[in-house]
Amino acid sequence: MVLVFCLLSLLLAFVLILEFRIAGLIASSFILFVLTGRIVSIAYIDIFGPVFSVQLSQYVGGSSSMPILALSVLIFLLVLAFVFRPTRIRRMLRRPLVANKYTILTSNIFYYSSIFFVLLLYLDMFRRGHIPLFEQMERYEYARLYAGLLHHVAVDYGFLIAGMFGYFFVYPRLVGRGYFYRFPILLGIILVYFVLTGHRYSAFFEYSSFFILPWASVALLKSINALPPLPARLSLFRTIMSKRGTWVFISVVGICLVIVLIRNSVVSVRAYDDPVAMIKQRVLIQPAELWWATWDRQIQNGEWTPGMAWKLMFEDPIDASRNTGIQYLMVKALGYERARDLLSQGTQYAGGYPEVLLELAGPYAALPLAFLFAAVTLTLLRLVLIAVSRGCLATAIMGIYVYYGFTLLYIGGMLNFLTTPTFWLKVAMLFIVYWFEGWIYSQNRRAAIYRIETAGVNLVKGR
Repeated sequence: MVLVFCLLSLLLAFVLILEFRIAGLIASSFILFVLTGRIVSIAYIDIFGPVFSVQLSQYVGGSSSMPILALSVLIFLLVLAFVFRPTRIRRMLRRPLVANKYTILTSNIFYYSSIFFVLLLYLDMFRRGHIPLFEQMERYEYARLYAGLLHHVAVDYGFLIAGMFGYFFVYPRLVGRGYFYRFPILLGIILVYFVLTGHRYSAFFEYSSFFILPWASVALLKSINALPPLPARLSLFRTIMSKRGTWVFISVVGICLVIVLIRNSVVSVRAYDDPVAMIKQRVLIQPAELWWATWDRQIQNGEWTPGMAWKLMFEDPIDASRNTGIQYLMVKALGYERARDLLSQGTQYAGGYPEVLLELAGPYAALPLAFLFAAVTLTLLRLVLIAVSRGCLATAIMGIYVYYGFTLLYIGGMLNFLTTPTFWLKVAMLFIVYWFEGWIYSQNRRAAIYRIETAGVNLVKGR
């Protein structure tokens, strides 16, 4: 009964936000998709458990571990509803964006630079003579043994590349023109590269999520009735691409492609004896197994070791260059030696939120911490959309850079990004470009008001 109440509460919150805060939902899809997967997983574990977890080598589930996880997700949704309220957005966007030649020039420079980058990416792959899709090779094996610098740039900074593609794709629509469809085409070419290099899901998920993030600014302007109308006449290509059915077709094709790639991975590349069972493990058990282990250990049995959590996350982690939050959760679930061996092989388990908050702060302080992180994360996301809507490119890009760091908590339970000097350098850069572009925006706004007032005076005088 408790589980049903939790699911209905989340569904109701989601439906209400879908009706009134669609821009926030689109922009935060990178986080929400993962959280939805975790809710589905824990519901399955609680309803059908105990079920055997291959990764933990133990049975999990069969209890009421849903409420705290559901509440942490509900907190995120409620904060989203507050941060993206239309009255606040309307005050922040008092003047519509006006096209300028500098942004168009920047768009063209970035487009041709991206073509050059993608061309080099493909040439480097062909030059090395290994195409993982045709050689049944794992993507991490290719990355470790054969891939060049450009491949690692495309993987490690995919969120930034996709975010810039999304910005330049949506910019002309915000000034009353058609979208720049050359950028989603370029995105598609990069995704084909990831298909060839053995990727199945993560790269496509990250690129598509951050590509549509700037597009959420269209929904943002619609919510306050500030989106300029499209031109009366569009080219045939833009007319076709503007149809909802076209994007539904593209989405269906993309989903089918991912399914085919996953099937190829579990059947041909990894050759599991029981592919269906392994897919079941990946989709229905692994996303929430570490959450259940934390809940069972801390809530059920009262085992809470915040000192050990702090030490292994921030003072003496197994690998300080990677996600130390998930490392600690793996140590608690598997033991230190087993966790270290898996991490040295490049294996990292799924989960992390809100487990790491419970491990550090306990059940009573974890939810206020979840509220604090949601407030900061979603305020950053709103800043990005406001910057896109104002045409402030540098603020939008640096905002995405900083926002990505906070998404790592929700995607994998990472907190040690807060202790790296480079992160705070990014934050400082964000404040600098936010102030500078904000000053330019206010100057342009005053100039526009002056031109309007001058035109009105001249009209009255009959000039």
